[in-house]
Amino acid sequence: DAEQPQSLLHNDFLGYLMEMKELDGQELTDHRLCRLIAVMVFAAYHTTSITLTHLFYDLAAKPDVLAAIREEQVRVFVGEGLGEECNAADAGRLSKVALEKMVYLDACIRESQRFAAPAMNPVRMATKDMVCQDGTVVPKGCIMALSPLLIHFDEAVYSKPHVFDPARWLTDQTGPSGSVKTPASRDFLTFGGGRHQCPGRFFARLEIKCIVSAILSEFDLVAEGGELAGYDFANGGCERTPVPVHLKARCLAA
Repeated sequence: DAEQPQSLLHNDFLGYLMEMKELDGQELTDHRLCRLIAVMVFAAYHTTSITLTHLFYDLAAKPDVLAAIREEQVRVFVGEGLGEECNAADAGRLSKVALEKMVYLDACIRESQRFAAPAMNPVRMATKDMVCQDGTVVPKGCIMALSPLLIHFDEAVYSKPHVFDPARWLTDQTGPSGSVKTPASRDFLTFGGGRHQCPGRFFARLEIKCIVSAILSEFDLVAEGGELAGYDFANGGCERTPVPVHLKARCLAA
């Protein structure tokens, strides 16, 4: 209907971009729209796939953590009427409510992302002159970047930060880090911070839970040598020493 407000004509990302204007008020060109869509597609696929890669590395070398995930998985499957043993297709039919009940898996995802944030360091431009608490002057127009790793491994924020401990994200458990306080959202920068946080972060976690549930329903993860893939935090990023991870088909009850 041509009489409808423009904002009601679009309810997806492309429609949102089509309603945007450049800073000078001009319409976005088709070329500009294509570039923005390409960036969004890359960001969505890349961050999800790299998160899954790091998570499988972590779980393969932590059989106790993997066992706890399976116990939670069975409880959710039974609650959904799927039985204790289900296949990948069954896992793909899990509801949003069921996926949200996988709180321990969610904690494992957060802890894996704390070690290896999938997104690049957030970059911001100062819109006015600023003076930091230590007296550092940041002039207007200055481009700044921050490293999530500096916060994620700050001992003043995270107890024993180099210990992989999903329990630090749970209010009713205490793990090997001895953490008794759940980290604040401002201290977890995997998805950025403030009003510019990733708008797809909630969907991404549900998607990752669904994929992990499907794979773990039919396969066991085994790290060669039973060791965690080593980290290299040089240059403000996170790279890992390759460690072969084997997918071993599970023997499910007939």
